[in-house]
Amino acid sequence: RSTSTDLHIYGDTANCPNDFNSVTGRYDEGCCDNVFFNVDTYVNNFAAVIFGNTDCTKLNGMEVNVCDFMTTQSNHAIFVNGYPNDFEGNVWDWMKERAILVRMYYNNGGNDWTQKTDWIGSDNHCVWEGVTCTASSSVVAVNLQNNQLSGPFPSDLNN
Repeated sequence: RSTSTDLHIYGDTANCPNDFNSVTGRYDEGCCDNVFFNVDTYVNNFAAVIFGNTDCTKLNGMEVNVCDFMTTQSNHAIFVNGYPNDFEGNVWDWMKERAILVRMYYNNGGNDWTQKTDWIGSDNHCVWEGVTCTASSSVVAVNLQNNQLSGPFPSDLNN
């Protein structure tokens, strides 16, 4: 073991079988001390857990749009330099909250909202008009007053 510099060894699932935990969005402890996330793999794991499929075209209705948005890395500025290990909050929870907001937008006529500044942009959804977050980027309030929402309310908001 080198004591003067970090030694990085890269392995695949056969050489370092840390299992992905779909509850936390992290890899469980295994033979590797640290696991570096490939963002494409991460968003595909997210799609598999949230949508039940990594192929968005196999979904129905607006879920196709939500899945497409969530699995496109460029729609999430936090991933511009890879997985954000220095993110103040919990990335998995942030992604789940983002998916709920995106679902709300697509299912409730977001294109026609009068107050929708920054919605469906790549910036942190905490800057989307009407969304209020904590310092660690957890959504604490959504105010969509006067937007004449119509359509199904995301059932996963109850979770």
